Amino acid sequence: MTAQSNITPESIISDLRYLQLLSRSFPTIADASTEIINLEAILNLPKGTEHFLTDIHGEYEAFQHVLKNASGAVKRKVNEIFGNTLRESEKKEISTLIYYPEEKLQLVKAREKDLDDWYLITLNQLVKVCQNVSSKYTRSKVRKSLPKEFSYIIQELLHESSIEPNKHAYINVIISTIITTKRADAFIIAMCNLIQRLTIDSLHIVGDIYDRGPGAHIIMDTLCDYHNFDIQWGNHDILWMGAASGNTIYVAGGNRNGSPSTSMLSLNLNEPELGWKEEVPFPGAARVQPVCAVQDGMLYLWGGFCPSQNGGEASVATDGYRYLPLQEQWEPVPAPAVAETGEPLTLTGGTSCVWSDSIILCTGGVDKDIFLDAISGDYKRIAKEDYLLQPVAWYRFNGRLMAYNTRRNHWEEWEESACLARAGAALLGKGQQLFIVGGELKPGIRTAEISRITIK
Repeated sequence: MTAQSNITPESIISDLRYLQLLSRSFPTIADASTEIINLEAILNLPKGTEHFLTDIHGEYEAFQHVLKNASGAVKRKVNEIFGNTLRESEKKEISTLIYYPEEKLQLVKAREKDLDDWYLITLNQLVKVCQNVSSKYTRSKVRKSLPKEFSYIIQELLHESSIEPNKHAYINVIISTIITTKRADAFIIAMCNLIQRLTIDSLHIVGDIYDRGPGAHIIMDTLCDYHNFDIQWGNHDILWMGAASGNTIYVAGGNRNGSPSTSMLSLNLNEPELGWKEEVPFPGAARVQPVCAVQDGMLYLWGGFCPSQNGGEASVATDGYRYLPLQEQWEPVPAPAVAETGEPLTLTGGTSCVWSDSIILCTGGVDKDIFLDAISGDYKRIAKEDYLLQPVAWYRFNGRLMAYNTRRNHWEEWEESACLARAGAALLGKGQQLFIVGGELKPGIRTAEISRITIK
């Protein structure tokens, strides 16, 4: 009995463009076969660790610590490897060294009388940990992760075993020579950083890098140097990106010194060395999470909220303002309103984009009454413990697409769709297509969905 082939001349013709593309990378049967063998083998390796972090909120030190210890994954590896062969205090020591090698080395040097002996023991321990965390990857992937300075030496230590009689002396001489050439400190630091890197295969940031803490920019710098990560922007991220006009960046509202503010800052990108400049504060109540957009060199601001604090009442804003940089002054502009009732519509937590030379589109955001009931602490509509448990529709996020005409100083409602009812999403217009990216469907529940709306 022979197997039936599904390959026909017609199927080959239909797949020809794909075959031609593949032939660029794999021009021969041997090349293609090798790659197939490689991919099939990779599929049978253990899955790399996926590390998820959320709600970082600018707390760089906490973020750094969690990243270094992989939310406890490094310590679990150390416990698995050494089990009952090391005391708990010794396992804690090696874990701390992996997290903070530079700092830990300074402490060790201050207390250890026989430093060379400590180096010998520690280097052997680190090799075992590194062998363990690298075992789920191909040699090629591990090799690409190695620090250039010690690449060859680490490869030898990872892939050779001191248990083998013929390799015992070879491995021991490598380690002892590292010590005698005074390269132990640098090698330990390199090994610890490598363990950190190999422990986490992929890092996923699930919203809210910005807000509250002072180190969001340091976190972003750290991520830019990270080997493999992705970001799902949260509502705080989108809102803190602010709005830009020409070569000047404006950031309005938000928390300053832990409290909502009316401040506005600007940064001239042509002269960044001058730093951020204090602009004229906007009128009305202090607020966080307003919606901002720039049109014709003017900054527009709507919505935002101020939680209850210091005995004051919470508020959810519906008013809007326009900033004229040349005159250094603010002036009021109309707030969007519900077409059926004329009731002012808050854009708090919403998003915006410039659609044309006279149109700003805004959508999303919370329902004023439901949100105010929660942030005021009243919870008259529903008990506090049940507030986060309601279905998506209960929260009544704004699903209207509102268009503000800057020349006519007038709002219109263009569309209404459930896919627009998000808080903290991103909005992008291209041609006749409007894309809404990510955001919250309800408090605490985010989506990675991208929705497209065609504007006719």
